[in-house]
Amino acid sequence: MWTDRYRNLSYLGGTVSFIDRNFHYRSLEIFCRPYLQPNKTAESTIIALKEILVDFGIRHLQAVNWVSDRGSNFVKGFCDYKPIFCFAHRLNNILKKLFSKKDALISDATTTLTIEDSEESDEQQVDEDDNVSHNISSTIPTEGQKLLRLITECKRLVKFVKKAGLNNEIRESGGKSLKQAVIVTWLSLYECLKSVHDTYEDIRKVLTCRKQQIQFVKKHKKNPSLTFNEYNDDEPPGSCSIFSSTYATLLYVMFDPDVRQFAALCLHPYYKLMPGCSEDERQQCFRYIRDEIHVKQEQSAVDGQEQGYEALSKKNS
Repeated sequence: MWTDRYRNLSYLGGTVSFIDRNFHYRSLEIFCRPYLQPNKTAESTIIALKEILVDFGIRHLQAVNWVSDRGSNFVKGFCDYKPIFCFAHRLNNILKKLFSKKDALISDATTTLTIEDSEESDEQQVDEDDNVSHNISSTIPTEGQKLLRLITECKRLVKFVKKAGLNNEIRESGGKSLKQAVIVTWLSLYECLKSVHDTYEDIRKVLTCRKQQIQFVKKHKKNPSLTFNEYNDDEPPGSCSIFSSTYATLLYVMFDPDVRQFAALCLHPYYKLMPGCSEDERQQCFRYIRDEIHVKQEQSAVDGQEQGYEALSKKNS
């Protein structure tokens, strides 16, 4: 679910993933339609979803294996349907907590790192990952503060280049277009920083030629080149382990793997040995797969009997 702020209209989208008869993985977007319910509560979201799925011959949500993010409306709405919560979405939420000012887990305005319980009461678009009830407190070292300032300046630089329409000139000088960090787009912060890193000399050349670097400095009171020069490839910021250690802590706190995710790992040809999993997790996975095979075999036998009865009745008639 997402909202077009310009048109003030929300949309509900769905993607179907499946294995075809040749055992090839397929993923297709089957709908993206205006969301016309009066609110975005769990009840309204499920009503809208059911209305859309009727067009695809799906009248019972139990017939579908659901994968969703941890928006509170989806968590509550799908509670009776045993959904799998998206692994990639949660990884993105962890990165967002580390580097997004909106989440305020780490920011250049504070020297402490804290995860607090969310007091958000509106269930409509709250992400359950914001409700992590775990506290971390640690002083951010000087190099960590530099890294946060570097990220901020990169974002400002990209925004300025976009607004000034300089991407074409950067490409003409041999560089690549800069990419903005958008909080709803996964890994966009990494793409933003990488685009600045790979194209920095071309950016400097274009800004110098157009004499717009001065305007940028006047507007933001800081020359981006001075910020970038705080680092170089030979001397990486060695005191930024706070970020990696916090990331590891968040992984432990926020992840509770579903046995179906272990099964997917086991059935993947490259990861069938389940590297990194404990023996208990492997055995739990194997039991689940055996139980599911048994259920499918019984269902197949029942379906075969029903088809036999139908064929026999037609023959007798």
